[in-house]
Amino acid sequence: NTQEILKQYGGRIHVIYQKNSGPAAARNRGIRESRGEIISFLDSDDLWLPTFVERQVSVLQRAGLDVPCSISNSWFRYATGAGTTSFQISDLHAASDEGIWLDPAEVLLNRFVLFSQTIAVRRKALMEAGLFDETLWYLEDYDLALKLSVGKTWGFIREPLVVWRQSTTDSLSQKGMNTRRVELVK
Repeated sequence: NTQEILKQYGGRIHVIYQKNSGPAAARNRGIRESRGEIISFLDSDDLWLPTFVERQVSVLQRAGLDVPCSISNSWFRYATGAGTTSFQISDLHAASDEGIWLDPAEVLLNRFVLFSQTIAVRRKALMEAGLFDETLWYLEDYDLALKLSVGKTWGFIREPLVVWRQSTTDSLSQKGMNTRRVELVK
């Protein structure tokens, strides 16, 4: 009943409807409808911590226009209660709190790095990369990450600013994606 709930907000929000054509088509539509210079994505079962947007924008502003995006670490919270961070899963060890990641393509070719929920990306870079590939219903975000990483550096934030939650029965993670289990890290 999402549409009914959203109607309660009247003109205070802009709601966009389209036929379900997959996550890439939905994200591309959102990009085309948006007006910002920097774009981020948040799935319905995940959370941004309060400083996510401010910190991502700050890193991109300091990095310069040649840096297409900035990525933050995230907390992984599995439905079982176990958890870890995305940087731990990816074996990423940042020497500083924030900075420039010199070899994102090399790392992405060798291991998984959580992308969609953890990035802020310049609109111009998205357009140059051709947006998300709408023929892909899985790993469309990883495809875009690879396109944004070739020959580029990225900004990074070592602190987890996102909470990825495996919490609903209809989420992609419950249907077989991201099935790796780890022990709780405190």
